Amino acid sequence: IQPSRSIFFTWKTKKIAGGDFDQKIDFMGEFSNAFNSMTMQLKEAFEIIEKQKNDLIRNEREMRRDLKLAAIIQKNLISDKIRINGVAIKTIYTPMILIGGDIYSFVEFRNEQQFGVFIADVNGHGVNAALVTGMIKVLIHSAGEMRRNPSELLYYINRSFVDFNLDIYFTALYGICDVKNRIFTYARGGHNLPYLIHKNGAIKELSSDGPMLGVVEEVVIENKTVELETGDKLMLYTDGLSETENDEGVSFESGALQEILRINSKMNIEKLINTVYSELIEYNGSEKFGDDVCILGIEIL
Repeated sequence: IQPSRSIFFTWKTKKIAGGDFDQKIDFMGEFSNAFNSMTMQLKEAFEIIEKQKNDLIRNEREMRRDLKLAAIIQKNLISDKIRINGVAIKTIYTPMILIGGDIYSFVEFRNEQQFGVFIADVNGHGVNAALVTGMIKVLIHSAGEMRRNPSELLYYINRSFVDFNLDIYFTALYGICDVKNRIFTYARGGHNLPYLIHKNGAIKELSSDGPMLGVVEEVVIENKTVELETGDKLMLYTDGLSETENDEGVSFESGALQEILRINSKMNIEKLINTVYSELIEYNGSEKFGDDVCILGIEIL
């Protein structure tokens, strides 16, 4: 290549490298044809890439919009509130992303001295898990009189999901708080053991037998009953709380939870649950958790 043509060729190449694919050369015979063909192919390739990038941006915007809408729907779905004389209730729900796989719900009965409380943790996160929580909520409200028996309700929900054949599994706990008679009857399907916190600082885990739900149709789920006294508190939660780890890899439940409950047992339920949550954030070192966090507290007044 002659010096002047070499400079011109270099200039053309730099223009193409800068994104100007309309550049062509015509003074190098067959090489010119090959060079121009390559330039056209590059132009077509970059146009495809640009279109795909714009499609991705548009799809991402649509996905974020849909997720925000789903988050609003889920928030309205699980933001149950109930007012019963003789009890105080506090809930905290923090999904790992905009929408989560945890759910809690309250069940009102005609006898206003009783109410049901439900909590569950669906495997996974995001839209699929959120849809499952919606299905669980529908099943709770369609269960009728089965809601008066904790083990029957969990059995009904489990069997329904096995029949759906969705390959979805989850843990759950359902209890009925009888305020008048000061008893709490509950059943669990593989869920974290709830805590009974006495005003004197004594802490008790409430155990009962029952497997994870959604796996097999026939399951045995045990009802258990515990007596309550004025000042007693119940704390139900999902494993986003119990399994959060500190820098040393020690879980919150193993390293701190019971001691926090014991030290602060005389707090009212709102302050106690807020304290547990703030201590969890400190233990985690961040307000961003690796799982959904749901905490539900009940105090007998």
